[in-house]
Amino acid sequence: MTDYWGRIRNTLSTFAQPGDVLECTGIHTEEGTRKCQLCQEADIHWVHHLYNSRTGQTLQVGSDCIINYKQVMAE
Repeated sequence: MTDYWGRIRNTLSTFAQPGDVLECTGIHTEEGTRKCQLCQEADIHWVHHLYNSRTGQTLQVGSDCIINYKQVMAE
C-alpha cells in the first residue's frame, strides 16, 4: 500500500503538470464522511476545492491536504 505522501504524488501526477496554477476556490462543510480526493484516505468534514486553472478540473480535498499539496508541487 502506498504511503500518504505517495498517494498525494500519484494523484497530483495526473491532476497537474509542473507550472500549473492550483488554488483553493472554496470551502464548505459536509455532514457524514467523504474521502479526500488527493490522499484517498482521510474522512473529511471541511471540503476544500482545489482548482487547476489550466484544465478546469477540481479536486475535493481535506484540511491537511490543502496545505500539503504545496510541498509536493515544490519538489
